[in-house]
Amino acid sequence: MAGRMINNAGVPLGGIGAGKVEFCPNGTLKNLTFFNNIDQPINEEGAGYLTGCHAASFVQGHGATVLNERDQGGVAPGSIEFTGEVPFARAKFPNQGPVALSLEAFSPLVLDDDGRDAYRDSSLPAASFTLRARNSGSQALPIALAFFWANRIGNGGYPGVKLQDPRSNFCEVLALEGGARLRFGHRGNKIDRRLNGEILLGVYGRADLEITQATWSAAPGRKAAWEKLAQTGSFNPLEAAQEQPAPWSGAEAGGALCAKKSVAPGETLEVTFILSWHFPDRVACEHPDIIYRNAYARWFTDASEAGRYLHDHLGRLCERTLRWHHRLDNSNLPAWLQRKLKNDVFPLYSSSFYTADGRFSTNESPTDMQGCMGTIDQRAASSAIYHMCFPDLSRSELMLFSHQQVHAEHTERYGEHWDTLAGRFGKRIDRLGAIRHDVGWDHLEGGRLGQKYWANLHWPDLSSVYVLQVYSQYIWTGDPSFLDAIYPRVMSALDFQARLDQDGDGIADLWGPGCSTYDNNNFPYYGACSFIATLYLAALRAGMDLAQLRGDTATGQRLQAIFEKVLASTEEKLFSQELGYYKNWVDVNSAGWKDGERPHDPESTNCMVSQLAGEWFAGLYGFEGLLDPERVRSALGAIFRKNVRLVEGCPANEVSADDKWVSASWPYYVETYFAMNAIYHGMPDEGLRTLEQIAHTFEVVDGSPWDAPLDWVGPQNTERGWGRWYMTNPCSWYVLLALGGFNYDITRGRLMLTPNIPTALGRLEKLPIFMPRFWATLDASPGAIRLKVDQLIGAGVLPLKELTVRDGRVQLRLNGQPLHPHAERRQKDRLYLGLDARLLAGDELSVQFD
Repeated sequence: MAGRMINNAGVPLGGIGAGKVEFCPNGTLKNLTFFNNIDQPINEEGAGYLTGCHAASFVQGHGATVLNERDQGGVAPGSIEFTGEVPFARAKFPNQGPVALSLEAFSPLVLDDDGRDAYRDSSLPAASFTLRARNSGSQALPIALAFFWANRIGNGGYPGVKLQDPRSNFCEVLALEGGARLRFGHRGNKIDRRLNGEILLGVYGRADLEITQATWSAAPGRKAAWEKLAQTGSFNPLEAAQEQPAPWSGAEAGGALCAKKSVAPGETLEVTFILSWHFPDRVACEHPDIIYRNAYARWFTDASEAGRYLHDHLGRLCERTLRWHHRLDNSNLPAWLQRKLKNDVFPLYSSSFYTADGRFSTNESPTDMQGCMGTIDQRAASSAIYHMCFPDLSRSELMLFSHQQVHAEHTERYGEHWDTLAGRFGKRIDRLGAIRHDVGWDHLEGGRLGQKYWANLHWPDLSSVYVLQVYSQYIWTGDPSFLDAIYPRVMSALDFQARLDQDGDGIADLWGPGCSTYDNNNFPYYGACSFIATLYLAALRAGMDLAQLRGDTATGQRLQAIFEKVLASTEEKLFSQELGYYKNWVDVNSAGWKDGERPHDPESTNCMVSQLAGEWFAGLYGFEGLLDPERVRSALGAIFRKNVRLVEGCPANEVSADDKWVSASWPYYVETYFAMNAIYHGMPDEGLRTLEQIAHTFEVVDGSPWDAPLDWVGPQNTERGWGRWYMTNPCSWYVLLALGGFNYDITRGRLMLTPNIPTALGRLEKLPIFMPRFWATLDASPGAIRLKVDQLIGAGVLPLKELTVRDGRVQLRLNGQPLHPHAERRQKDRLYLGLDARLLAGDELSVQFD
């Protein structure tokens, strides 16, 4: 791996809501957030990483080596062979004499957890570092493997506020039969409650090794420990390094463990160091009277319990994590896409907020976004991994948005809005049903209501994507209590969006910078916007379906009438036959703005990459197409030619009609609103090519795929702009459903199998399908489809009442036996087959086209 920003970040090791430390390609550890300091990650000032926190090795006759490329005594720059695939980081180091050295760092991420234990195994405050030393020589050699840690408790802080309180830090040796443990702690309370806690470093169950330890309270002690290791491969005897720290002096406190053994030729010494932590109290920023307990405090009372749990269950947790890795590896997806899917889940550790009472949210962009949590707009593209594999967390976050929706008695129910007919601010608006952009700022107590120049409470896309995410959550989990609780809120959100239409065309009117998720001065949208219009169409369709499920005929008919109006306006006002795509926006009232704050042209003919956002949701859920299919194909082709192919890096948000202006990129919306969209609409080659272009930019050009920003800039959009650890990275997981043409509505037993096969693949082999209640594998060729249900997750049976495939003559078999439909319905290019069947674990459903 290479790239300009290599070692900017590394594979995160930690757990959901537990904090993390990153293991980088150069062997360093950095960006530590154990201390509830997600917006103030810790690195050594000036060095940019955690100095004094590293693995080390000793080989008799060859001395000691630091196993990174930065600390004194480390290996040569560029000499480490590194593979990072979340949540595994694997490094091979240069041989030390005849000894081959490697390290595998790991924290568990279990994607087939039924949630009964609140996803404990993916939320551990712990990481393992397994060092291996293989003796390839002809004689037995004394070999030692060590791990050093520096006590940085007391550092951290809040968004924009750095805290530094190293007072009273210490490191002490704790008794442990058959191993060794070091405890990194502090005496007395730190300056802030979120900094109070401890870290443990341990080696467990290794009576076969000579294990020694060193502790120090100042730099000379660390130096003495290193020198002793380099001389003897042990820390004993080391009186000077084992001094106890004086009270209130602990800035340099630290310690190390060393495991030594004589290793015969051809044998391998393997030692696992477990790093665990416990900082259970998270003070709510802006609400210091509110103290959250981190989720891991439900299961562990201290760092010792967390470390012991990881050690005792390490084999099982590794195996369960490898299940989903192997499913990707065993498919015929290209290697670059397999890596992308694995690494794009990094926000689960790097950006998550998870409390002991079950509340969950995601920090949009740690450090750069000042603690902004949830952000329903970015969540629309990134929620795949949560909907698919952590549905209880997904539901929790959606309920946070629901509970803070503007209600009838809200003190700020009525507010001011842009008058898009008159071109000025000050129009009174009823904000009943509005969905807030976020759920809090380093807390979960409620998002902000916006302001004139960033009136995010009035962004119309928020209502749409809220409804669409609720729809995913319901049809994929089949939880009736969820729909009961949220249905009125869904309809209220749609009603609010309807009130944002001021000129009567059915489409909410925009007002320039700060009017939608494209919220900065580079994207000033006005009037009717194709992005907003198509999202609204999809949301209305989802709302109509939910109304049908509820037996709410009147509401369904009302939404249908709005849908037809919005559809007509979108096709008549926004599509350009000359350009072959939907205009970015059209404002028939622009003349009224010419003397105000925001004069603008009557339209933007730029080709906008998300102009068909609603069509992606339609493909995802199996809705019949929203817009004219020929126009959709034409627009998708234009986006590929212009927004994708005109740059080498991340595809542009906008390109002018004459191709002379190409904007910066927000690649996550490109992935969902264009690439997945193209796959669903008969352009899988173009969709996959777009994803590969983004993956190449992240992994090869930038070199730091575990800390990808939102904004990509520069002449070819290959340079990182704004944002860090961006929450939307997991959007790539939707490609599995897009390639498979797969959807399953568990509430009605409706299964969709309409595969989209890229030319380069020729067929789909063992395509993994991850759904909240089951895992499946899909094989597909132009003439046949086979779906195998690999396992059920907390569900006893999967009803199969309707199967949707592409139109044609088909033969169905279930476990090799003919399966006969009791009804057939054809619409457009699809065949809907009525069935009365069910699927269990191990079942195979095959479709053969004549």
